Amino acid sequence: MDLDQKFQVSSGAHSICAAEMTFLRKVQSTECMSTFYNEAFAFAVASKDAQLQAYSSAPLDLLPTCQPKELTFAQLQGRQALLDLLTAYADSIQALMSDGNDQAFDSGSESMAKGLQSVAKQAGFTTITTNEAAGVNAAIDTITHLIVDHHEYDNVKDAASKAELPLESIVNAFKSENSNDASGIQSKLGGIKNDFRIAVLASRDHKGAASFLDIADAHAMLASMTVATDPTQLNAALDALVASNKTLASGDKTTVHQVVSNLVSEGQRAVTIYSGSK
Repeated sequence: MDLDQKFQVSSGAHSICAAEMTFLRKVQSTECMSTFYNEAFAFAVASKDAQLQAYSSAPLDLLPTCQPKELTFAQLQGRQALLDLLTAYADSIQALMSDGNDQAFDSGSESMAKGLQSVAKQAGFTTITTNEAAGVNAAIDTITHLIVDHHEYDNVKDAASKAELPLESIVNAFKSENSNDASGIQSKLGGIKNDFRIAVLASRDHKGAASFLDIADAHAMLASMTVATDPTQLNAALDALVASNKTLASGDKTTVHQVVSNLVSEGQRAVTIYSGSK
C-alpha cells in the first residue's frame, strides 16, 4: 500500500465521524427548534375567556435554553467519545502501516483512548436491544485495547481482524440510530410546516392580498430550517469504513486501493451533504 493510501484510511474515518457529529447536532437543534415553535403556536392560538378577558395559559419563552431530551448532551458527549475512538483506531492502523514511524500517533493518543473508553459507553443508543448494547460496550473495550496495544501487532491484517466484529457492532448501532433520528427530524419539520400553513391561512382570511408578505416570510423561515434528513449517505459512509477494515483484515491487496478510495469518497460526500444543509 502506497503512502497516500496509508493516510487515506485515517482521513476517510475522520471525515465520516465529522459528518456523523454534524448530523447528531442537527438532531438536537431540530428538537429544540420544534419545541419552541410548538410553544409559540400554542401561544398564538390560545383562546380568550370572554368574561375574564384573559387568555388561557400558554407559556412562551422567546429566548429559551435548549435542553434536548431525545438526544441529551450527555448522550451526545458519549457518541462523540465513541467516534473519537473510531478515528483513533484508524490512526493506529495508519501507524502500523507506517511501520510504527507515524509520529502523529503516540503515547498521547493511547492515553486519550483510555480516557474515552468509559465516556463512550454513555452513548445511550435507544434503537438497539439490551444485548446489542452490551455488545457495543464490549466492542468499545476491544477497540480501546487495540489502540493502546497497537504496537504489539506485527501487521495491519492481525489488528484489523481483531477489530472486524467490534467495528461492525458499533457501526450498526450508529446506522440504526441515524435512521431513527432522521425519521424524527422529518416528523418535527412536518409538524412545524403544518403550523405555518394554519397561520398563513388565518393571515389570508384577515389580510387578504397583504397576507402575501406573511406567506413569503413563512417560506423563508421554513427554508432556513431545511436540513439533510436522509441518512442514506451517512450510513453508506459508515458501511465503507467497515468494508475498508474488512479488506485490510483479509489481506487482499488486489482490491484494497479501490475499497480505501471508496472510503475517502463516501466520507467526503457525507461531509458535503450534512455540513452543507442549514
